[in-house]
Amino acid sequence: ASRLPQTAFTPGDSERKRSTVVVTRENDTPWIITLGAPSAVRELCKFPSKDLAERFDKAIDEAARRGDRALVVAARQGTSEEELTPIGILFLTDTLRADAKETISAMHDQGITVKMLTGDGIEIARQVSHTLGLDGVVVSREIFDDEKTLDEQFEKAGGFAEVLPKDKYTAVEEAKKTHIVAVTGDGVNDVPPIKAADVGIAVNNAVDALRSTADIVLLTNGISVIRDAIIESRKVFLRVYHYSVYRISESARLIVTISLIGLLIGNYPLTPVQIILLAVLNDLPIVSLAFDHVHTARIPASIDVRRRFILGTTYGLAGIMNSMFMLWIALSVFHLPWGQIQTLFFLKLVVSGNLLIYIAHTEERWFRYFPSWQVIASISTTQFLATAWALSGLFTTAIPIWVVAFIWIWSFFWMQITEVGKILVARFVPAKAGSPQTIVEATRRAKATA
Repeated sequence: ASRLPQTAFTPGDSERKRSTVVVTRENDTPWIITLGAPSAVRELCKFPSKDLAERFDKAIDEAARRGDRALVVAARQGTSEEELTPIGILFLTDTLRADAKETISAMHDQGITVKMLTGDGIEIARQVSHTLGLDGVVVSREIFDDEKTLDEQFEKAGGFAEVLPKDKYTAVEEAKKTHIVAVTGDGVNDVPPIKAADVGIAVNNAVDALRSTADIVLLTNGISVIRDAIIESRKVFLRVYHYSVYRISESARLIVTISLIGLLIGNYPLTPVQIILLAVLNDLPIVSLAFDHVHTARIPASIDVRRRFILGTTYGLAGIMNSMFMLWIALSVFHLPWGQIQTLFFLKLVVSGNLLIYIAHTEERWFRYFPSWQVIASISTTQFLATAWALSGLFTTAIPIWVVAFIWIWSFFWMQITEVGKILVARFVPAKAGSPQTIVEATRRAKATA
């Protein structure tokens, strides 16, 4: 047809699902030729015999079961697009990526429901859905024409076939009623649903309009990187959560302890140099928390503000009692001069504060789930430097080695009391669904059944 003079051309779109051209043959005879989806073209065809119609339908069905896409060519003399004669069927194979099934399975394991929306026929969609292992049945686009039916069947469906661009947007709005929704796509028709989604993802070969609309643009082929992004983001979430618990407790320990001692004694337990050094030494382990390993969440995590505050406050109260008892011992039992008490408090705050990381970084018992080697190395280095500085007396009053040993034993003892506080919070404060505690429990159950 491309070599013949064209007098009219109607391009295909999502509504017509076919392209139509009118060409002129010898003697200026017009012919109309149509190429498009079998369901759209068949309605315009007139089969010479019943046998040919049956063979046509059988070929289309077999192609759908194989997962092949079919395009039908039909034509007739004249310019009217009716009673066309079928000329042939083109079969196109669009193979799935090798990592597609693995990626879908990994998302299921992470508590993410995957639904497929495609403009292909329902038989092809069912074949693809079966190959990928999608949960739920595959339904045709008619479900979007009735809001009540959509509400009833949306959750049960694993895929939607023969969808129009507007149907994708409708599907996103329906899913957002009860879920956090991420959508991925590559074409202009995917712009509205990706813009409507909570997280819009453009694949590597997406059109410019879609890339500018999406929240995330993939720079590699395939969607397996989405799985990696989900896992890493959940790890980051838990690291930030544990850090916030640690920071609440450390702030309470430091501010309340210094304030109380200043009001009760009339003097402060730290010198300006010690405060500066304490801030520097505490920052080293905090930076290393970015490399800490955490339990990979198999469900979307959420912030349990109430429980986080209670947990951080519990740790903080334990630290305040720790400091006040130590002050009484230093004054009434050891009878240390104030200069040594200040050095004692500096070392105690560094050692106890760093030991708290072992407790705060996990919901499990601290000795069952150690931090990463980077965190342990930074904690050990910080504690060594603080101990050496307290013994040397550089810019401070030196303390004897027996006081240093006492501080270490004392800090380890109160570490266990703080751990008891964590156990009590876990037992008596209900955890919100998706909170770190429920994630740990879910991980334990998964390991037990593995």
